[in-house]
Amino acid sequence: SGLAVKEIKDFYNIPINKIYVIHDEIDLDQGRIKTKIGGGHNGHNGLKSIDRYIGKDYHRIRVGVSRPSKVYEKLDQENISKWVLSDFTSDEEINWLNKTLDKITNEINLLITNQIESLNFK
Repeated sequence: SGLAVKEIKDFYNIPINKIYVIHDEIDLDQGRIKTKIGGGHNGHNGLKSIDRYIGKDYHRIRVGVSRPSKVYEKLDQENISKWVLSDFTSDEEINWLNKTLDKITNEINLLITNQIESLNFK
């Protein structure tokens, strides 16, 4: 994913501070959204790849998917890779995913016009 971001960035001559990456975040509850600029990849392979190709100072829209152990209380082991690469269930889509995507869609104009401080993802 980092190579694709770099190629688009270079082709359109986009400054890094105008790049927005929406990604899953296991350390946020399902449906929670947070934004930040830069930071570490925290083991996220997609972010690690992007960091390697363009650096770290891009905008991040972190979408909470939670950890499997928080969703399934009786889970003995967490397989994070399997969790983040699996499809959402229809219950997840109904209960939080669709609402979360609607929130992001409704606020995207503020991102494009660089009014990130005005975002209201509550």
